[in-house]
Amino acid sequence: MKIFDFSQQKKTQTGLTLIEMMVAIAISLILMAGVSQIYLSNKKTYRTTNAISRIQEDGRFAINFLAREIRTAGNMGCINLDSMIIKNNLNSTGNVDLDALLNFDEGLNGTNNNADGGDAIVDGTDTIILKGVIDGGVSMDLPYMNVASDAIHILEPNDLEDFEIVLISDCKKGDLFEITSTNGTTITHNTGNVAEGPGNRTDIFSQSYGAEASIFSIATRVFSIQNGANGLPALFLQTGAGAAQELVEGVDNMQILYGVDGIDTDTVPDYYTSSDNVPDMSKVVSIRISLLLSTTTDNIVQQNQVYDYNGVQGIVAPDRRLRKVFNITVALRNRLK
Repeated sequence: MKIFDFSQQKKTQTGLTLIEMMVAIAISLILMAGVSQIYLSNKKTYRTTNAISRIQEDGRFAINFLAREIRTAGNMGCINLDSMIIKNNLNSTGNVDLDALLNFDEGLNGTNNNADGGDAIVDGTDTIILKGVIDGGVSMDLPYMNVASDAIHILEPNDLEDFEIVLISDCKKGDLFEITSTNGTTITHNTGNVAEGPGNRTDIFSQSYGAEASIFSIATRVFSIQNGANGLPALFLQTGAGAAQELVEGVDNMQILYGVDGIDTDTVPDYYTSSDNVPDMSKVVSIRISLLLSTTTDNIVQQNQVYDYNGVQGIVAPDRRLRKVFNITVALRNRLK
């Protein structure tokens, strides 16, 4: 029998040579570079797409929110301001801005290209001030007022609060006053200063009110551009004497033009101009709003964007944020015949 001699078996090669290892590493590096490039490209595409979606969403919300609010400027419920004057019972002592703040027959106002370095509003941006009713009114309840200084009884439920400035009206006459206290069904309107707001200089209305009257919440709303929580400009809303609240981030600028019907009184604007050139705000029948929005994230575009805004062409952005302009023209419903 032949015995197999393992010692004579040819040894097989094991492991890799240095050249083979270097080739394998080179191929792996090329593959990893390709994968990394695909990852970085997809990440950049995602950041860009996400930024574009966000700026579109914010822009549409901001422009539509402003349009909705502006349409109702000057709304005083069922009162026709052309044929009736509302009695203002508010106390103006110690508040020199109260008349301008509560001049509700004006309906709207604004400032052009803010240049007051001492306020929170971004210089070079516009503000718009809207005044009027902000709800559908709360109906009166028994027992009604016997005399013009009586407490007011109202139906529940309602959202009226202490120190709120409101309008009571029967569509023929109206009184502007501050609620000094309410328990949900009874409202007092005492004289003197109160903890919040101006208080009332008198508790005697222009008349007593009955079942046909309602109480409306009214407010002055100021839209402006201020620096937001992230340090970038944003759209802010201030209601009454309260603190301004951030609405939409990334709003770099707001420019507003007022459509004035000052020639033929056909409720069609004869020209558009800035707030400081409007001869009479009661002649304004429409508003043109232009918002400049930017992404909150930098390095979205390859190089600093060049864009046109507010009649100025070739503006070079100071960073690599993406910017987009949103425009809308809004008719004032309360000025249309």
